[in-house]
Amino acid sequence: MTTMRSNRSDFLLKRIILGIPKVLNNKLLGLLLLCNLIMASGCSIDSTPSTNAPTDLHASTPASNSDANVIQPTPTKEKLTIVSTPLPLDDTNSPRGEIKGTVIAAAAAIPANQEVHREIVDGIIELGPGLAYSRLLRFKSGSNVNLPSMIVECELCVSWENPDPLTYIFQLRDDVKWQESDPLLGRKLIASDVEFSLNRVRNTGWAAASLLQSIDSVEAKGDDSVIIHLAYRDSDFLIQLANGINRIIAPEAVLPDGDLSNGPTVGSGPWSMDTYKKGSIKLERNMDYFEGGVPGLESLQIMAIPSSETRIAAILTGRVDLVPLDVDGYGQLKDNNANLTIRHFPEQGTGSVVVFNTRRPPFDQVALRRAVLYGIDPWKAINNVSYGIGDVSMGIPVLDFDWLLSRDRMERYLGNRIKSKQLLADHAESGAVPFTLKVADYGDMYLNLANEYKEMLDEVGFSVDVETLNPRSYVEDLWQGDEFQAFFGPVTPADNPNAYLFGLLHSEGRWNVTGNADVNLDELIENQATTLIDRKQKLLDIQEHVIDKALMFMPVTGARIWASNGRVSDFHPNVVGGEYFYWARLKDAGQLR
Repeated sequence: MTTMRSNRSDFLLKRIILGIPKVLNNKLLGLLLLCNLIMASGCSIDSTPSTNAPTDLHASTPASNSDANVIQPTPTKEKLTIVSTPLPLDDTNSPRGEIKGTVIAAAAAIPANQEVHREIVDGIIELGPGLAYSRLLRFKSGSNVNLPSMIVECELCVSWENPDPLTYIFQLRDDVKWQESDPLLGRKLIASDVEFSLNRVRNTGWAAASLLQSIDSVEAKGDDSVIIHLAYRDSDFLIQLANGINRIIAPEAVLPDGDLSNGPTVGSGPWSMDTYKKGSIKLERNMDYFEGGVPGLESLQIMAIPSSETRIAAILTGRVDLVPLDVDGYGQLKDNNANLTIRHFPEQGTGSVVVFNTRRPPFDQVALRRAVLYGIDPWKAINNVSYGIGDVSMGIPVLDFDWLLSRDRMERYLGNRIKSKQLLADHAESGAVPFTLKVADYGDMYLNLANEYKEMLDEVGFSVDVETLNPRSYVEDLWQGDEFQAFFGPVTPADNPNAYLFGLLHSEGRWNVTGNADVNLDELIENQATTLIDRKQKLLDIQEHVIDKALMFMPVTGARIWASNGRVSDFHPNVVGGEYFYWARLKDAGQLR
């Protein structure tokens, strides 16, 4: 029996349901541009590692170590209070002046201006002027982090507490200074700077404002404390606050023009801006940064090289040290004897999904949807098409890698031809079951994977017609329409669990294109939306429910692929939520000998 909720609970859930699609709307309507950018920059939305840790294809991956200092939500029956202390970073034990070395990284694009609160496209916000700034929280990264992960840690704070569900209190570090440039001239960073910055993100009307929509007010309490009051309970609040867009800037740098498009770029982060020009950026080590041994380089240069082929040529000739790749680029370099290291890192909330329209035959029958899942072996398809780069999931971004359904659990619903044939024999009429699988034509990878699925399904008793759609039709006919039986293609990136769950899976979600109205699923989604208590198990239950009902799944998830030469050391990205601090840990291997 469905339990009745209070009017206030209904009101708050409506705010979540109606508000979250703003994030997805801003991204989905630009999906054509976004996917072209992603494929060009190596943010390949149709590939990801087959392991939880970042996969190093030419070198061993460092062993993982747990960290008790970073708080993860755990089941508790007590009032929830979260207190976090920043991790001590690896210290070089060398005087700051002795840090040497430069790394040159290529990128498909860099920000077109110095305004760091406007752009929300992942893969862009992690590069450029924004590297000069710090944030209140950041996502943990490094060799000891099992990916995927959205675990947060302090940067500008020393701790935070959550005395009641609608209040967060952050205590700031007392050793943070703005860089020694006009107009800040090295003054101390204080709580009112944080208040100003978060309110600027919230109130500009820019797309990034939706990330902080659960905030009711931000208040500086003296110079060292920031109190944030929420308008409603939000289990994703800390994740959204840690997003790379929420950089802390100084009021003096913005006023009176109110815009940073032309600078100045003066932050409190590990890098200071040296030169910014069209096509390239040079950043230098901030000698006064407050964490020891960071950054690990004297300077970092970023060069915009739009062409994938040109980027490959640049690293082969030594023009650059580090380049993003797409899957095709990986194929070109994987057997190259150029002493390159190629690694790929999971990118949560991105990938390609198989979606069923439960309002149309034959997939108004759950048995036939299940027969499709049993008929597809997605791991085999990944091996055949994308060099084994890929994983299988339900697509939901999660806080830690063990919040995902394991492969053993997924295999209960996928890749079993005997069960597929039996379901068809029990529930289908005689003869092959025909249906059309519509596919987004974003490149050969999508078409090749779709044809792999077709062959597998034809063998068990379906008759699949693969129909390709151009990117515009893919968005308009499928995501904004109802013109399909089943489709395969990229999903709009989601920055946090609630964005994905309420946008794509909840019955009232703006992008729920399955046509499914499932009260039980709605309650599971709503129950995890406002509390961290037992959230891991709740998300596991949601994933199991969705795959059991065979509504949709992600047969290949997103990844970033990078190739580096022998100069690059300590490159351990966590490509989630626009995270960028990992660039500060980069070292020049030549200076370590």
